[in-house]
Amino acid sequence: MVERRIVFPLLKWLMVINIFLWRILALAHHQFDAGMDYPVAICSMSMILLAVYLWWPKQLIFDIIFYWILVGSSLALLLPDLIQPFPSMRFFAMFITHSVNVFVMFYLVIIRRIAPSQTSYNKAFLTLALYGIVIALPLDLTLHANYMFTLQPPDIDFAPVALLPSWPWYWLVLLGFFYLVFRLTSLVYVHYFHPELHSKNGLSGL
Repeated sequence: MVERRIVFPLLKWLMVINIFLWRILALAHHQFDAGMDYPVAICSMSMILLAVYLWWPKQLIFDIIFYWILVGSSLALLLPDLIQPFPSMRFFAMFITHSVNVFVMFYLVIIRRIAPSQTSYNKAFLTLALYGIVIALPLDLTLHANYMFTLQPPDIDFAPVALLPSWPWYWLVLLGFFYLVFRLTSLVYVHYFHPELHSKNGLSGL
């Protein structure tokens, strides 16, 4: 009862605040950057879709954000693409927004027992690829930005990134990487939350 009447409504408004607060602060401090602060990056879109799902739940939305958040936001926390160090506003914005994304997703999965549909990792991957090509790439070219790293690889302290091929071929490597990690995430989810599917479908996952 407390969860439904208090906790869940608070999370719904937390996501709304999470979307707007940091951009308002960037504008107020004259730090808004068109190359970084429009909600185009995959984690920003995940945040928006998660907020939409909390207010108007649809299975397709959950199927997409389940993987985008558990993989994309988690990677952003582990391998942050920071241009300003601690204790800058952007440092806190990056870690707080991504942490909220991950926290709310775990809440939905563990407390509310919401599950992705079968082969949802395929939906998440195809949506990711289409979004990058149809929306993010044209915007990057227009804004001279690098949302979703469509014009150059991520500038992070992670040695394998230096091994990526040149543009645009590194797209294939990154897309292959995300497909494999989405698939692995599906298998891990099935193992811990739906072990009965192992006996029915082998290791087919969801």
